[in-house]
Amino acid sequence: MAEPAAAPAPAPEPAPAPEPAPSPEPADGDNVVWPENWRERMAGDDEKKLTRMGRFDQPEAVFNSYLELEQKYQGADIRVPFPGEGSDDDKAKWRTDNSIPAEANGYLDGLPDGLVVGEEDREGMSVLVDAMHAANAPVEATHAAVGAYYKYINDALVQQRESDKVYESEMIDVLSEKYGSSEARRNRTELGGWLNKQSPDLKDKILSSRLPDGRPLSSDPAVLEFLIKQMRYDKPLVTVPGLGGGDPQLAIDDEIAKIEKTMQSDYRAYEGDKPLQSRYLTLLSARDKRKK
Repeated sequence: MAEPAAAPAPAPEPAPAPEPAPSPEPADGDNVVWPENWRERMAGDDEKKLTRMGRFDQPEAVFNSYLELEQKYQGADIRVPFPGEGSDDDKAKWRTDNSIPAEANGYLDGLPDGLVVGEEDREGMSVLVDAMHAANAPVEATHAAVGAYYKYINDALVQQRESDKVYESEMIDVLSEKYGSSEARRNRTELGGWLNKQSPDLKDKILSSRLPDGRPLSSDPAVLEFLIKQMRYDKPLVTVPGLGGGDPQLAIDDEIAKIEKTMQSDYRAYEGDKPLQSRYLTLLSARDKRKK
């Protein structure tokens, strides 16, 4: 019987696969994640977007640009526009959110530096705050406008007082040159009483009126000369020595009363005092002239 054939020798173990070569480190600026057409993929079919994408040299720059924009947005004072077409509630809420008074007169509350609007200015201030409220102006801006207005008024009044002193000084110089210093003062003193006697209302109107150049009517030499002439026509100037200061009419009346009292109590003393009799006649004459 024949012997069986020998079994074939086992196949050798396959050689192990070689270790893959390490990938080279990417150089700076190499794109290992994004495809080369990353700009086109971001922009899609929008040519304008693609043009803008051309400003960035790598995808990371797009994200950095976004972060910069976000930072600017968060730090910006971005206000929601006034809802002009909205409801009254929408408008009221917007004003509350933006610290705008609910009503125009609210602007006049809490004015700076203790400023208070007087009754004589209320009408004008109402026009101002109504306009500011219609424009939804900030409270600070409205307060600044009100303050500027009153500063202008105050500065103008200060300047007016200084000008009035100059006008009065000029008027005194002119009247003193015309009448003499003493008579000029007397005329001015008596003029006020005479005007008051004519009409207190007329006196106030004359003394408070101003000419177009801002000069008080009472400081205009020509006006005063005219009024003095009228006064002297109605009340002739009488000079009586020894009357002293004050109102000459009162002084004359007082002295006449004293002499007449002497006449009643001791007529013989009066009859024997010739200078006193002469003085009495002078005073009576002066009084009669002033009554004409």
